[in-house]
Amino acid sequence: MQQLHFIKEEIRSKLNELSGKSAIKEIRFLVGHTLVQEKAKDNVSSTKKNNVKKRDKEMIAECTAALADSELAAILKRVMQVEISRRRQREIGKVQ
Repeated sequence: MQQLHFIKEEIRSKLNELSGKSAIKEIRFLVGHTLVQEKAKDNVSSTKKNNVKKRDKEMIAECTAALADSELAAILKRVMQVEISRRRQREIGKVQ
């Protein structure tokens, strides 16, 4: 939690840079809240993981390569994959 707090501005800036917008104004982290964990499981199961393309995986790997904490890097990779997948699902919904 403390490590995330120290790099949250870097995470926010990188996500805004990747999206091409200043959509993310603030990031908050919570520890041990069961409801949040259940919602996260629902989000992962409801998004199609196959929406993450090879170039997305390469970009995610590049973004997380500098993190010394492998557990933190794995968590950030999952978050980024879910977000990319969610955005692609939303884009697909707009097209149809």
